[in-house]
Amino acid sequence: MADMYALDRLKLMCAQRLLQDMTADSVADMLACAETYNCPELKNRCIDFFAAENNFKKAAFTDGFAVLLQKFPVIAAELKKRVGI
Repeated sequence: MADMYALDRLKLMCAQRLLQDMTADSVADMLACAETYNCPELKNRCIDFFAAENNFKKAAFTDGFAVLLQKFPVIAAELKKRVGI
């Protein structure tokens, strides 16, 4: 709803809440959400989370990661650049 009605402050608050609960299991889904709803802060923080070696090793084996790479090839290119995959 925040994206639909251009409520940027609400969108930022939602992103901050999501960041509090970020795990290797949820980061791919959050990154897909960030890309879908044009939330650059959430997107950057998710990519930073992926950039940590231990996080990437865990997150890369989730179903969400496979879907993320299929639906968002641009994200795959960004991850390749930042993470080195």
